[in-house]
Amino acid sequence: MIEVITDRAGVEKLAEPWAALASQSADPFLRHDCALASIDAFCGPARPVVYVLRQGGGDVQAIAAFRAVRRAGVTRLETLTRSLAEPSGLLYASEAALGEVVDAVMKDRMPLMLGRMAEDGAEARAFRQGLHRRPPLGTSARKDQSVWVSLPSDQGLLEGTLSPNRRRDLRRKWRRAEQHGAVTFTCVEPTPETAPEVLEAAYRIEAASWKGRNGTAILMSPRYRRFFDTFGTALAREGRLFVFFLRFGTQPAAMRIAAACGERLWELKIGYDEQFGECSPGFLLTHETLRWCCGRGFEVFEFLGQAETWEFTWDSQARDYVSVNIHPRSIAGSLSLAQDAGWSAAKAGMRRINMDRAARKSRARRGAVAAPEKARPSAL
Repeated sequence: MIEVITDRAGVEKLAEPWAALASQSADPFLRHDCALASIDAFCGPARPVVYVLRQGGGDVQAIAAFRAVRRAGVTRLETLTRSLAEPSGLLYASEAALGEVVDAVMKDRMPLMLGRMAEDGAEARAFRQGLHRRPPLGTSARKDQSVWVSLPSDQGLLEGTLSPNRRRDLRRKWRRAEQHGAVTFTCVEPTPETAPEVLEAAYRIEAASWKGRNGTAILMSPRYRRFFDTFGTALAREGRLFVFFLRFGTQPAAMRIAAACGERLWELKIGYDEQFGECSPGFLLTHETLRWCCGRGFEVFEFLGQAETWEFTWDSQARDYVSVNIHPRSIAGSLSLAQDAGWSAAKAGMRRINMDRAARKSRARRGAVAAPEKARPSAL
């Protein structure tokens, strides 16, 4: 039996079966407290839409959590945690249950915006099979990667995973950082009472970077701050929240907010004060964090976010993700397809305009340089 829940109170009542299904995964973004924090922070005028598969009307076998978002008159279902741009997934006791809940979602013929599913994961397979059974008007997909690090059992072995060049670079950056004062690394394990204060200190460091200038830092966004405050406090309640700081002398240089789930430490947010950019404080903080992880018995460190070149410094591997927009054979599907096509055309047009503008500026600069040459008197 499929039940569709469309209010926070209904989602809150699912705490026990949600936690039971989420325990089969180490992903912190599948936790029940993450779902509630997402509803509180990101739903706003939207509403949660949670499909629940019950066996014979009793035990919960699968959960697919979305929020209904209305844009330009068209309502779409997007993955509940999609605003975080982090990996997302569904909860299920078996692949058969997963297929059944996915079929129920697609049967409603609502436009879907599925964020960052593991490309070779069960959820992506289930939706591909659903598309085969119910061919849509159109789909669009975007692929990306995130990086994870396999951790050695001993801290002393970690540096051996670095190339000679990166080891020299690490020592050089550390010496450069010491010019600002003694370099200290600390890990704070907040309680629910101290979590807001500790997180505030981390947010301030992030805001001192380019994210602060661009207005994308947590401190600049009430929604994201509410999410991280709420989710962070919930993690602290179970002793799963860790906040790392790197200081140069008395000055905070970098921070990392992380969650422990399974034998993995998951990076939720990283930031640094850009006045220390020449020291690569994020790189130094990461190496010390990985050393700490080895000492605490973690097996894997998950960078999350979009894969970056520097994250492959250690014994790193990439995980492939795919985000998919599905436009079903319905009026809403035809409208969402037209909207997406319009946005794509508009973006392409803006790219062409920007390229033309850059080309004109380049020609103007070349013309300005060449002008004196043309003004020279002839030697004839």
